[in-house]
Amino acid sequence: MANYLNIKKLSFLFLLFVFTYGQSQTSQSTTKLYPVQKNGLYGFINQKGEEIIKAQYRNAGEFSEGLAPVRLEGTFGYIDEKGSYAVESKFDIAYPFVEGKAKVYIDGKGYLIDKKGTILLQHPYQDIFNTVGNRYIVETIRGKKGLVDEKGDIILDTLYKNTTPLNDDLFAAIKQNGINRSSRQVLVYDKNGKQVFENLDIEQIQPFKDGVAYVELLESGDEVFINEQGEVQFEIPNKWVLSTEREHFNDGKAIIDIYIVDRDTIKIWSSRNKYTIKGIIDTKGTLLFSNKDWREITAYKNNRAFAENSKGNWLLIDEKGEPVSNELYESVYFNGSDYGYPSPFYDEVAIVEKDDELMAIDYNGDLVAGPIYLDFDYDDLFFKDGILYIQSYNDNKEERISSYLYGFWDWKNNLLMKPTFPILESVSEDGTWNVIQNDKSLYFDKNGHAFWETKLSEKKSSKLNIDYMMRGYFYASSPYKEELAGFGGWGGSHNEFKKIQAKDMFPKEQFNLIVHKPTQRDTGLEEKSKLYIVNNREDTIYFNAQDSRLYLLLQAKDKQGVWKDIEYLPSSWCGNSYHTLFLPKNHYWEFAIPEYEGSLQTQLRAKLWYKPTKDSKDSEILYSEEFAGSVNPGQFWNKLTYIPFGLMDPYDE
Repeated sequence: MANYLNIKKLSFLFLLFVFTYGQSQTSQSTTKLYPVQKNGLYGFINQKGEEIIKAQYRNAGEFSEGLAPVRLEGTFGYIDEKGSYAVESKFDIAYPFVEGKAKVYIDGKGYLIDKKGTILLQHPYQDIFNTVGNRYIVETIRGKKGLVDEKGDIILDTLYKNTTPLNDDLFAAIKQNGINRSSRQVLVYDKNGKQVFENLDIEQIQPFKDGVAYVELLESGDEVFINEQGEVQFEIPNKWVLSTEREHFNDGKAIIDIYIVDRDTIKIWSSRNKYTIKGIIDTKGTLLFSNKDWREITAYKNNRAFAENSKGNWLLIDEKGEPVSNELYESVYFNGSDYGYPSPFYDEVAIVEKDDELMAIDYNGDLVAGPIYLDFDYDDLFFKDGILYIQSYNDNKEERISSYLYGFWDWKNNLLMKPTFPILESVSEDGTWNVIQNDKSLYFDKNGHAFWETKLSEKKSSKLNIDYMMRGYFYASSPYKEELAGFGGWGGSHNEFKKIQAKDMFPKEQFNLIVHKPTQRDTGLEEKSKLYIVNNREDTIYFNAQDSRLYLLLQAKDKQGVWKDIEYLPSSWCGNSYHTLFLPKNHYWEFAIPEYEGSLQTQLRAKLWYKPTKDSKDSEILYSEEFAGSVNPGQFWNKLTYIPFGLMDPYDE
């Protein structure tokens, strides 16, 4: 369940916990096991398609270092490759092991454990993150960060907006006492908590790379590079610009734009490329070379980079800026990013396009794999971790579970798959890959032969047994009124309000939030639980909304009997999303609500924000009656990573 490609699902997607500084994942597994779904439950198979560990878990992650996190009921534990528990189930959420440590959460609080399940450091903080040299970044419930040692003794108190490793020995701590620029201060400390670089008034600092770090000074706004002793190596001249995505050095080299005119005379910033040329500098700030004909230069790796000339062709260059060969390429694909120009090389290979054919080349430009010709329609290509992914728009509206279809070229195994899969869940280093298509989950080997297939909808329960907070899903509409429309660009809904027909349908003369739990089931069909917003008063009620999503969610009592949200409302960064809905008298909205199923038997209720009048400055809160239900511990705090679909999806949580 790794290497996700723009996938959004209701089932929990394991995201590998990224340790804060410079660690890599290792594996002690001798036989590769793959997580699979069968009848809504997870188990594990080998590459022969044999079921090694029975499908019995509500959720499961991949094996790492011989252990895999699994959830049988409400909490996670770890099993070995025989299916025996190595660490008992007691965690809200559990992530794969990395270098002998794993990140887990208990009651929403983060810990690091070893392979015996022992918590490595008991602490009073809300969260903890591994760094280097047995130092841990800790975070309070209010989001303030500090630094402790392996015993939990404080190195930096939790006074900072952020704390970040700069190298093996230095940490940056950001103080923010207000919203103005002058209220922000960056302090640098060594691993023992001693302040260093006191001679620099720092507003921004980046981690060290190749022995230097980018620094923006607070008062002057000057941009400089410093060494690990805090000495200024060089100041960036006014006629140089170092792009934000390329501030760090690679192979001791950095890319700059050099202005050939006074940059202060350029009125239209987007036209600056007309007045600059590309150049390369070293860590002393010495200009190594420049070229007037180059539009872009990628980051260096192993003394190799690609440069794009004025005709839009790419050439492979060496550390002196000289062409490695006479070959020109139409396109170069960048590993893991479609923003900026990182190094295209991954695992000593770059994917390039020439004469409409794709090929893999090495550092000398020699052919490693291909060329291949994509004799089918596609919209885009993405190079990630040695795999070239192929994306095509899915125009099958009747069976569209994804806006796009995916395929890939695995050059190592000479395997090309056309973009026919709505969900491409993973492509493993061993060449196996997992897709979801036609309501089936399938595993294929490196030759493209299926060795596992199961139908996802078999015995699918209508109950939702999850371990994360649901995003707000209560959408409604009311007729357009200009004074309520905000900027008028918000997304709409077809859930129109309805007129109350029967006098005894809802309580009279009340504004209510009513939950209806069905008491009878039709044979073969399960009736959905319903939620109603009912206005049986004389006045119209108003509601703030974002893209027709009401400020409405469900809550549950935790183990201590405290009401907590089990759903959350994301915020849009686009002002067009915000508007107001209204519900006139004698009308109601109707919504379907999920039936949660979990290990904690508890009480639930709905919570709604509303405005009694159109001009009310502050919203008031209305609660529904309590009703019985059950949830899992992770639902009280765990938010899945959300990937926006694009500019038309202005939400990033």
